[in-house]
Parts: sequence; structure tokens; C-alpha cells
Amino acid sequence: MTSNRFWSGRRRKLSHRTKKGKKRKYEKRKRNPPHHIIPSSRGGLSTEFNLIYPPLDLHVQYHILFENWTPKEIIEKLRAFWRGDDREMLRHFNKPNKQKAYKILFGDMTHKEIEEDLEEIWFDSIASPYRVSKKDL
Repeated sequence: MTSNRFWSGRRRKLSHRTKKGKKRKYEKRKRNPPHHIIPSSRGGLSTEFNLIYPPLDLHVQYHILFENWTPKEIIEKLRAFWRGDDREMLRHFNKPNKQKAYKILFGDMTHKEIEEDLEEIWFDSIASPYRVSKKDL
């Protein structure tokens, strides 16, 4: 189990533009929008086993980097990128905004530490420090 040192103190005030271009400030809400472990657009349900509430800045960076991929796709694509044998993934992860998101999310972690943190924090709703309880639904 990796420490949660990297994730602590990472909350900043951010705003988000909706599809219609309107700015929405999440600080006015009681909490950030939920993160679906399996994206709802890919069949994921809005249950306590598929939702976490990460800090907004990390949530935004996660989606910049991983778009709308499932956990299995994320691990497969990261491994292909690390091996350097997939040109599409090399192009994807070497864009400046993706590199910035990667650095914000993972810093100088090793590949193994990144996989462990993804499994622990982003893919496991029960073990995640950002978990949801039934009363929050």
C-alpha cells in the first residue's frame, strides 16, 4: 500500500466550463462532481461501488490524461506507453497537456507505484480515500 502523501493538500480553486461555455464554480457546491470508476457513458452505474469524490483539480487532470477510458484500458495503455511499443500511446501521452496532467497526478512515482495508486485510489471505491457512502447517494 502506497502512502497518500502525494494526494494531500492538492485542492485548488478551479472553475469548469460546461459544454455551453458557461463557467460553473464547484466551490459553491457541497462537494465536487462524482467520478465514475466505470464511466457512466460506458455503462457504469451511479452506485457507491462505482463512485468516488476526488478533489476537483485531480479529477480534471485524471480526465485530461485518461479521457473516458475504463480502468482496464488505462492500465493496458499505460503499460504500452511505458514499453514504448505503441505509437498511438506515445503520441497520446507525449502531448504537453497530457505530460502536465501525468506530472500533477503521479509526480516522480515509479510505474509500479502508479499502478498501485490507480488501483487503490481511483479504481477501488471501498479502499479509496474519496469513497462514497450510501447516505451520500
